[in-house]
Amino acid sequence: MANFVGMMMGRDRANPSFREHGSDGRQHTFYVSDQSHYSVDKAAAMLGVGRANVRKISSDNRGRMNADDLAKVIETDIANGCVPCAVIATCGTTVLGAFDPLKQIASVCRKHDIWLHADGAFGGPALLHRQHRDLLDGIEYADSLTWDAHKVMGVPLTCSMLLCQHQGKLSKSVQQDAEYLFQVDHEDLNPGLRSIQCGRRNDAFKLWAAWQALGDNGWHQRLEQQFKLATFAADYIEQSPNFELCQRPDYLTICFKVYGVDVVELCEQLHVSGEALIGHANVRGDQVMRLVAVNPEISTSDLQRLFENIVAKQTSIISA
Repeated sequence: MANFVGMMMGRDRANPSFREHGSDGRQHTFYVSDQSHYSVDKAAAMLGVGRANVRKISSDNRGRMNADDLAKVIETDIANGCVPCAVIATCGTTVLGAFDPLKQIASVCRKHDIWLHADGAFGGPALLHRQHRDLLDGIEYADSLTWDAHKVMGVPLTCSMLLCQHQGKLSKSVQQDAEYLFQVDHEDLNPGLRSIQCGRRNDAFKLWAAWQALGDNGWHQRLEQQFKLATFAADYIEQSPNFELCQRPDYLTICFKVYGVDVVELCEQLHVSGEALIGHANVRGDQVMRLVAVNPEISTSDLQRLFENIVAKQTSIISA
């Protein structure tokens, strides 16, 4: 829902009458890379803009949005009478863990006065690592940011945040008065005025409790271990004759080919046997295995055993 609300604020800024009266007949558009999360398409449908009006901008060979292509598509749309609502930059794509170039994208947004929403659901926690926070260089230019604590940070589901640079914008898009509610306290203390949900769990308490337990340094150490595991996995894959690394990971996602087998079948067999629950993805036309180093409690020996199990299953499939 955080991406949904960030996109809604962009829509309402681009067309202030949309919230009350719906579309005025003009074509409204969103912009995102072709590696983006599927929630963007769903949000566009629910916002009345439509999935077909989500422009998928090309990405480079590392999965990052091409800012030059973004500028060209926006300029063409404006010339054709479209209303650009928001650009959604992905900070940590699901498959490759890529980070879109925020500074370049922000420059395009400023030129055309378009809302910039950053989807940092996966990659946002990199800001808590003292060295790797530069993966989000330029995040200060985003108008809004999605950040999921229930992914990399290990906070129990659900714990998703939406941060906004502009006080009052969230309320302007979401607020709905009701005489029978919100009768006590100042409006600043009523999150129901700034939320799609009314009754809800106190999810923010889980993040507060985790932060109290770990502190800034604890989050850094947790991420440091996750990055070390990702590096170990990538190194192991590069040295193995059975695998081919798709690319060195920028973040915590490691994608690799397994020679001689159908990766989808391999993942299914590993799952059924109880040896591993590991996903697969399509990278540049190839089906590959996708390993995500989000659990800092495992060790490098655990990863080595995983790879040995994969090779054993690979051998079994080939010889069958």
